[in-house]
Amino acid sequence: MISSSEWNERRWSEKAVACSGIRVHKLGGSVLTDAAGIQQALQAVITVQAESALIVVSACSGVTDTLQGIAHRAAAGDAEGAQQALEELLARHTEYAHQLLPTSAWEEAERALQNLAAQAIQLCRGIVYLRELTPRTQDALLAFGELFASQLIADALRSLLSVPVLLADARRWVVTDATFGHARPQWEAVQQRVQTSELLRQLRHGAVVVTQGFIGATSEGVTTTLGRGGSDFSAALLAAAVGADELVIWKNVPGIFTADPRIVSEAQLVPVISAAEMRELALSGAKVLHPDAIEPAVAHGIGVRIRGVIQPEVDGTRIVAQRRSVAEPLALAWCMPCRVCRCPSVEALQQWQSSVFLGTFSRGGAFIVVPDSLDSIPEGCQAWGEPRVLLSVIGSAPERWALPMVERLLRAYLPCSGMWLGDSPYALRFLVPQEVWHAAVQELHAELLRYRDRQPVVWGAE
Repeated sequence: MISSSEWNERRWSEKAVACSGIRVHKLGGSVLTDAAGIQQALQAVITVQAESALIVVSACSGVTDTLQGIAHRAAAGDAEGAQQALEELLARHTEYAHQLLPTSAWEEAERALQNLAAQAIQLCRGIVYLRELTPRTQDALLAFGELFASQLIADALRSLLSVPVLLADARRWVVTDATFGHARPQWEAVQQRVQTSELLRQLRHGAVVVTQGFIGATSEGVTTTLGRGGSDFSAALLAAAVGADELVIWKNVPGIFTADPRIVSEAQLVPVISAAEMRELALSGAKVLHPDAIEPAVAHGIGVRIRGVIQPEVDGTRIVAQRRSVAEPLALAWCMPCRVCRCPSVEALQQWQSSVFLGTFSRGGAFIVVPDSLDSIPEGCQAWGEPRVLLSVIGSAPERWALPMVERLLRAYLPCSGMWLGDSPYALRFLVPQEVWHAAVQELHAELLRYRDRQPVVWGAE
């Protein structure tokens, strides 16, 4: 953070008029692929808002996995290999800096990146010496992915904007418990630190602040990571803490579609979806967001929008706490391949409890649907038939539109091993053989569009 004197030297006085509102922007690794990708992502953000923006950054594409590999090399005693891989990461980010920045800014950017690399190398030497990789040490090393990326983003934005661009360490605000690898943020501590920091004042006076997603720190200052979906969760948490007008999550596609456009060419953008429907879509296999990633923002009434860096002018998909209660299917998702298993008792499911997609329970046992990738089947359980695909149609009040979906599959003479309605208030599910899943997706999507084109059935209030 910059001091008050530096703030005044930048001629951003206390009398400055606060802008219309604060937006939080999340840039993930999928859009930070290389220098061109970074440039495109930053131009997209600037198109939407060039001031009073908090930008939360993930590591560049593939960097977290690379750091994970470096950590295991170091733990195995491969000091030379670990250091060489870190030097290659430094070279990669330095090359990005050269492509993104004017030559006058190269020296300062290189110095900052080299300082981060030196810290990471020192940490790896400690891992090599001890021949031990603890969750705490692994978190400390993985954090460098976000630290490298945020340094690059901040430097690049300074060359593009006339307003102050500040680089801030998220570990100052994102206070977590000590569950390394899957740390849980402590909301009251986060809120208190944000509200008493310079962050809000700087944002309200038009500054752009760049910080990291995925990482936090305990109250004692020990680095932690938030686990899968952690960067989106960080962005939602900070959006709630600063009272942002909106959280914008930038992707390679301009929002959520009625189906994966790579599979269904007629897929259409979904303009509005409720948080509950979005969560169900993610749980059903759609690669959108982690199911619980945006909960802090939604819980505090902050709008969330998914936009695309390739088409930043498109409004994208707005995620709201509750949408107008129209009985309609919104989108398709699928999990494949899946295996159906029969288990004699609920107790036999304990080792699978985090992997079960779907289950039908009775006194005689349970039929469950699980990923086919599981290594083993619990004792007493039996796999049933060949691997299948679990198709889910997501939307509000599925009991109102389930029949047309079922009839569509019947008219197409597509075999269906099972259908579920009622396991979720937002889903209708079909279990189909792998050889017909593509045809089933096309038929269900066509029915989805046909149903949505009809006059919607309103079954509840706004």
